Amino acid sequence: MKLKSIFFSCFSLLILVCLLNLFSCGEKKPTSTVIKKAVTIKEVIKINGLVVQPIMVSSNTFLNGDKIPFARTKNDWKKAITLGQPAWCYADTLNNKGILYNYYAVCDKRGIQRKRDQLTPQKAEKLLVAKEIKWNKCFERNDCAEKGLMGNIYNLNYLNLWIQDTLIQNQGKLSPCLVIDYKTNKIKIKNINKGNGFHLLVIN
Repeated sequence: MKLKSIFFSCFSLLILVCLLNLFSCGEKKPTSTVIKKAVTIKEVIKINGLVVQPIMVSSNTFLNGDKIPFARTKNDWKKAITLGQPAWCYADTLNNKGILYNYYAVCDKRGIQRKRDQLTPQKAEKLLVAKEIKWNKCFERNDCAEKGLMGNIYNLNYLNLWIQDTLIQNQGKLSPCLVIDYKTNKIKIKNINKGNGFHLLVIN
């Protein structure tokens, strides 16, 4: 009788263990939550038949493959201005990011951009009358970096874009530039010394 009772108890315990394992297998194990960082996506600007790509040109060669002279130091930059020669430098010198060009590089006959992508005087006029563009929604403040005549990098909250016109390449020291106030989104065309270093955009 005792043997039967022990056997029954063991059998019941075995069934209980099996049932517990069965239910535990069906439970969902907690999964780790992956937190994704928010990514700011720059918007393409479509206005007056133009498409402005919110990406700065970052080529250190002309279209034919020739290298654009790199102004590594302030003296290199000033020398290029004195000689009226093409030059480029980094907008962010600490991380070697972004490229600024003097006007002699922009209007070199070898070209940095295809003609259809250049900011021509005609395109600049179309952008000038488009008052509704929220430029600061499409670009970052870091895009406002510029290089002065003495080779210093500044950020004065203005997005400066060279207007490309080979007809004025050799006419004086000034060249037209599209100037956008990053804070107010106001836009104007201003004549600026060709020795300054500004960005290029793809506008087609």
